[in-house]
Amino acid sequence: MALLWFDPNNPILSNWLAFTQEFSSKFSIFDTVAEVEENFFNFSMHNNKCFTTFIIVQFKQEAYKTGWNYNTLWFTLCCALPQCIKDVLHLMPKQTMYDGYKVLITQVDQHYWKPSGTPPATPTGRLEQPTATDPQSLQPLPISYPTFPQDEDPPAPIKLWDPTHQLNSML
Repeated sequence: MALLWFDPNNPILSNWLAFTQEFSSKFSIFDTVAEVEENFFNFSMHNNKCFTTFIIVQFKQEAYKTGWNYNTLWFTLCCALPQCIKDVLHLMPKQTMYDGYKVLITQVDQHYWKPSGTPPATPTGRLEQPTATDPQSLQPLPISYPTFPQDEDPPAPIKLWDPTHQLNSML
């Protein structure tokens, strides 16, 4: 009976393309939306990637398949960003709209990848023109921190509970 069912000359067994098509038709992804959502939660933009290529190529492609609203996409995009961009965004005004958030991230990312003003010197002493793919010609985004005016002293540090003081008074 098994010999009648098994056909050794079946073209699926000798042709890889036919085999993969037959296999995928029998065992395809059951729930494509759940698969896309799972991929979406595992998204992360790496430090060496430019935001525009990340958002255009990967994020938008998967976002269209999920059918999520803009608030959910805003949160997912925020989680996928690298820490260097998140640090700068904490200093910026909070964006509540998804499109405004994308524009702000694009500005931060473009400033981060902007080449420095002077071209770097090579070991031979020759100056090279910076390119967009040369990581040594890129400079990080300068972050300014708030400072105290010159005529004012910084506030005194807040005293926290000191267990050694209590132990010394007991002895």
